Amino acid sequence: MHNASTVNMGDALEHLDEQAYRLADRQRALRAQQLRKSLALNILQHQYLTGGELHERVERQHVRMI
Repeated sequence: MHNASTVNMGDALEHLDEQAYRLADRQRALRAQQLRKSLALNILQHQYLTGGELHERVERQHVRMI
């Protein structure tokens, strides 16, 4: 009986290890996804600001030409 209990405990620990690895993988994947979203947002904000600056320059050039 003691041996069966030890085997079950070993199986249970192995199962917990697998779950821990899966959870760690999931956390890494979620963190990577968050970083990608953050980077994409930063790029969009930069493009928007750059586009806004270009728009202002074009307006100033247009005013100078008039």
